[in-house]
Amino acid sequence: MAKREIKESLDRELEAVRLSEERKAAILAAMEEEKGAVPVKEKKQMFRMVILAAAMCVLLSAAALAASPSLRAALSAALAGFEPYSQEIQDVSDEDQGIEVRVVRTLADETGGTVYLEVTDQTGHRLTEKSMLEDAGMCLAYEKESHTALFAQKLDERDVASEQQTLTYSCLLPSVQSVDGITLPWDLLTAERLKTKTLTAEECEPSDMGEPEEANTVLEPEQTPADLDTDLLRLSSMGFDEAGEFHLQLAFSEGVGIIPGTDLYTTCPEISWQNMLSINERHTVFVQNGVRYFDLCMPALTDQYFGSFSIKGLLGKIVVGTPVRGEWTLQFPLQKVPQREIALSGDLNGQILKSVTISATRVRKYAAFADSSQRTVLGYPLSVYLDDGTVMTIPYDSTGRSADTDGEEIIWEFPYAIDPAQVEGIAIGAWYIPIHEDNTAGPGRWLNEAP
Repeated sequence: MAKREIKESLDRELEAVRLSEERKAAILAAMEEEKGAVPVKEKKQMFRMVILAAAMCVLLSAAALAASPSLRAALSAALAGFEPYSQEIQDVSDEDQGIEVRVVRTLADETGGTVYLEVTDQTGHRLTEKSMLEDAGMCLAYEKESHTALFAQKLDERDVASEQQTLTYSCLLPSVQSVDGITLPWDLLTAERLKTKTLTAEECEPSDMGEPEEANTVLEPEQTPADLDTDLLRLSSMGFDEAGEFHLQLAFSEGVGIIPGTDLYTTCPEISWQNMLSINERHTVFVQNGVRYFDLCMPALTDQYFGSFSIKGLLGKIVVGTPVRGEWTLQFPLQKVPQREIALSGDLNGQILKSVTISATRVRKYAAFADSSQRTVLGYPLSVYLDDGTVMTIPYDSTGRSADTDGEEIIWEFPYAIDPAQVEGIAIGAWYIPIHEDNTAGPGRWLNEAP
């Protein structure tokens, strides 16, 4: 391949990636040095690896990509150094209620992954930068001109076990607002018992526990009305009901409601140590005279404890606007990044190491408990040694740990993608284990200090 052809091919391959002319020249010079000394087939392989390496170097600069307003840049920023390992999905979409949901990319290995989706409002402006798509969570980015939002759907190990994926959604929330940090006017609380009313199950809206199965007792609205530090809701009634149980009742502004599957909640009641209680809550949502109310009852906090407890604030999220309810089903194939599985042996601080799996995106280690009555947690950082001399150290994160009666599994997520074939060793804390090319492990040894 002539140098001019290489440069033109380089430009085509990196069309979506900005490289300086100096960086391009350096890549070409490095390839020119190998000219004549490498067989044609190996040159092509080397060229593809150079392209991949160059793209990954640029994509690691997530800050530059995140500054771009386009969804393409936002997706690249979300993928960061993993983009070369992601799978582009085409022609997989579903439309209902004027909303189109489209799969654009996936990134997965044997332990889990992420599906990236674009959601477009084809009829108006129901999407915002604070939109929420059911299990896909909050919007990652929003492009106002095209009325399109980017979402990320997480997959767990059970999801990625199948090569064919099916995702279904039934609710899109136009705008989700946080109410964290709202202070309650606690001085309005008195020992006086307030008026109550009993609602039938049909009068109650679904809450976090689904459809109400029985009648609920709530406070009569507007007995201690007060404004709060938000335009989204206000205090309606706060106090003890006719049975002496504490209630906090809020009135939502027009167009504001509870997010399906969740509720508002309060900071933990501060109560004197001699009166520590198990604080259970009962949530009821109902509409009266065109106003939506949210009644939170804590039956254990009775008026006998008046003056010995307090609640500082309100927490949670609410939805603004009318939820879009429909049915969106997406079916697509799922490719998984390559990985290496290595059997381990040896006892490390009360655990018998069994195996380690290394992919482009993470490391998964499994170990059995040497003594089931002594369930030792190996909460150490993991260091990955690559054959080019690079050492990547990932802190321990307890959210990536799961345990059973036999042992435990820990997953360390990489900050950027690596080639699993380049791994020549790992260190759990200061315990180093060499990894051979044939996917076997050598004897472990202690390092002088943890990397």
